[in-house]
Order: sequence, then structure tokens, then C-alpha cells
Amino acid sequence: MAMTGDPEMLLEATKTALQQEDYQGAIAHLEILCQTENISIAEQQTQPATSSSNIKYLLSLCRLLAQSSNLQIEELREFLSRRAEETMKLGAEGAILATSHQSPATFLQFKQAPRAQRWQPLPTINLMPFWLLQCGSAIALFWSIQQLIELAMGLTNDLLVKLPYLEPFQPFYHDHTTKIVFVLVLLLALSPWLIDGLLRWWHGLQHLSLETLEISSPEASRLLQRSCRQHHYHLPQLRVLPTAVPLIFTYGNLRRTARIVVSQGLLEQLADDEIAAIYATQLGQIANWDFIVLSLFLLVTQLPYITYSQLSQWGNKISNKTLQAFIAIAANFAYGLWLLLRLPAFWLSQLRIYYSDRHAAELTGNPNALSRAILKIARGVAQDIQQQGHTSWLLEGWDLLTIISYKQAIALSNLHSLPELEVALAWDCTNPLRYWLSINQAHPSMGDRLQRLNQIAHFWRLDTELNLRMSRESGVGSRWGIRGNSGTPRPKGVGIRGILGDPTTEGSGD
Repeated sequence: MAMTGDPEMLLEATKTALQQEDYQGAIAHLEILCQTENISIAEQQTQPATSSSNIKYLLSLCRLLAQSSNLQIEELREFLSRRAEETMKLGAEGAILATSHQSPATFLQFKQAPRAQRWQPLPTINLMPFWLLQCGSAIALFWSIQQLIELAMGLTNDLLVKLPYLEPFQPFYHDHTTKIVFVLVLLLALSPWLIDGLLRWWHGLQHLSLETLEISSPEASRLLQRSCRQHHYHLPQLRVLPTAVPLIFTYGNLRRTARIVVSQGLLEQLADDEIAAIYATQLGQIANWDFIVLSLFLLVTQLPYITYSQLSQWGNKISNKTLQAFIAIAANFAYGLWLLLRLPAFWLSQLRIYYSDRHAAELTGNPNALSRAILKIARGVAQDIQQQGHTSWLLEGWDLLTIISYKQAIALSNLHSLPELEVALAWDCTNPLRYWLSINQAHPSMGDRLQRLNQIAHFWRLDTELNLRMSRESGVGSRWGIRGNSGTPRPKGVGIRGILGDPTTEGSGD
């Protein structure tokens, strides 16, 4: 039974209830304590009363109390964290605990490398080449669509000419450039609402309030408000997908219409500072405007991908072999068209991740939290694919917007310790063919990306979460013109590295 009294008595009663594994009693005591401290509970527990869900709810109450009162509840939080880890190890009811201390990657035993308490800004880089690349990608998309339409219409008319009693369709000989431009501009103008509709129809997209976000990550809530206030942005519209796979992406056609969509799985599997670092990457995409072009790419590519997905599902249910063969051909054609239309976005998609990571590190002073978050997301994605037995529409169809590739997650899924990961990722940094291997990917190589975050950590004199040792002849250090472990300056490169610029300075040592 819940008791009334002073806060200290309620805390002691909560601890006693937890020692007796009376979770409902502990919840009742903490809810009364919240009322005593005049703290409103934004989100009541409505899920089934499992041990994991009870611990999750208790931890959310603890975070509210720690933030809004002067009560000393660290001992209680530590007790709950230990109990949550024990529950997770036992696999209690197969639940994924939503705490700031658990994630699918907990067993990796991260070092929890520190963040910068005070940090100097990273040197300013010239974003003009990146913006020109965005324009070039949009033009390449238009050209690809125009060529595909002209090819389809030309082949159709050639076939009609050869068939008896049929005449070619005369409008197919006309120039459709203006119509294509009009449709693309219309799609871009309506992109926020069209994508909202797709996600709401297929995956139950919901509104996410700052108060609800604050339960999972108080730092992320403060970061969003502070950053938008400082840069005079409208606060992005926050959305949440009720799915266990950890995802986050941004879309829209203007900064004021930008939407940041996060999955429930990401909020549950990442710690407070890691969620904030991930949200900061999305603010980087909004600051650099690249989410606009990629939103257009996403809309254009959704039609062939949804066609492929629906035909594949339909074909699996049909017993007629002949019809099944025709459906398979059509599905593969739609899939090939989807792949082809994505190609002009690959370079832009890779570069925007480097820029958004850099922006996130500068906003939070915490490149190590971002490194942990990326690896935890990869683990969560791999686990979702394993549990589902297939790659979901969100992971594959929305790959251009996601923060990591599901293919990268699969590749890392068999590495079960931090040393194994460091060896694999270090090879990813030094492999001389790494750029050729990722030329047809929407995301940069994982090792290269994490090593760039390491370089920022070095610049701020921080220990790094990962130890990615590289040879003197190659690696991220040489591409960014900073000193390596030997202290010898390395030359800057060209191509992607030239566009990215130097995110640190000459003299940032280890």
C-alpha cells in the first residue's frame, strides 16, 4: 500500500519495496513523491506490468525527480540500474529496457570516454562546395528521370510501330521537360506532408512532445531548444515511430517545416547523452540544408520501392508458377529502377553524414557519445533484422535518410567485443580500396566515420571511445592534414576530403 509522509520516508519505503521486488509498491511510493514535490508525470505507465517495464517506468520517475527537486536519489537510480542489468542478462520476457544504462550493445563494455567540459569551436569550413553538390544532385535526379521517361516512351513507340494495326502514341514524341520539372517542384513543395502521410499510413507515425522526449533524454530536449534559440530557427516538429528498431531521420522542404523522426527503439536503447548527440546530427542536417534534396530523392524513389515491396509480398502468396514468374520480373524491374534513381544521391548522402557528425560534436562537445550511439544503433538494427527474419521497409526503403546503413549493421553484428570492433574498424580506415568499396553505398565506411570523431576528440584533448590505430601512410589523419601519432604533418587530399576541409587544426595531437 502506498504511504504518505515526508520525502525521505517515501524514498526509504521505495528502497525497501525494491529489495523485496515489489515493483508496484515502489511505483506507488515514487508517484506519491512526485505529487509531494509538485512534479507532473507526463506519461503514465500503460504497458503490461513486466519487471522490465516496471524498472523502465521507475527510472523515468527518478529522472524527473532528479531534475525537478533537490532530493538525493542517486543511490536509488544506481540500484535500479543494477537490477535492470540483471534483468536484461536474464532475458526477462525478451524485453529491451528503456534506461540510460542499457542498450543492445551494453555487453561491448564501452569505456565511457569523457566529453569536453569547455571546448573551443572547430575551425570554420567552406560549405559552398557542399551546397553546389546538393544542386548538382538535384539536377542529376532530374536528368535521370528525363532520360528514363524518354527511353520508356521511345521503346513503347518503337514497339507500336512494329505491331500490326497499331500506331505510335504521338504525345510520346513531345518534349516533357517542363512537366517533369513541375512534378518535381510540386513533390518538393508537398514533401513534408506526403512523407508524413506515408509514415502515418504504414508505420503509425505519432507526435512527440518535448516533455515526452525529456523523459528519455533531458539533454536532447535542452539541446533542441537552446540550439534553435541561438540560431533563430523554428523548433523542428518532433515525431516518433512505435517500432523497436533504432532509427532517426529528418525530412522537409524548409527549416520551418523540418521534421525529426525518431523511433521508440532508439529512445529506449540509448543513454541520455547519446540520444542528445544523435539529435544534434539532425540539427546539423537542418543547418546545412541537405535534408531538402534528400527528401525529394526519397519521395521519387518511394513509388518504385513500394511497387517492388507489394509485388514481392503478393508473389509469395500466389501458387500459380507462371503468374508468380511475371510478378517476380515486374518486382525486380521496380527494384532495379529504385536502385538507379538513388545513384545520384550517394555522394551527397555520404558527405552530409560527415558534416552532420562534425556539427553534432561541436554542439555537444561529446564526439565519444556519438561514437557509442552509432555502434549501439548498428547493434539494434542487426538485432531487429535477426528477429524479423528480413529487412524491413523502413531500413531499406528509407536508407538515404537513416543515420547508418542496415548493411553496415549486418556486417558488424558478429563482432561481440570492443577489441574485435576496433580491429575491424581500423581495417576499414586503412583499406586502400575503401572508397571504391563504398562508391555504391549511401553511407560512408563506418571506421572512417568513427575515426573522424576520434580526431575531434583528440583536438579537444579527450580520451577516445575507440582505439583505431592506423598506419603512417594512410588514414583519416592524413586526409584531414593533422598530425599523426608520430607528430609528422601529413598532406591534405583531394576529392571528398577536399570538400570536407580540415575539421581540426594543424597541431592537434593525441
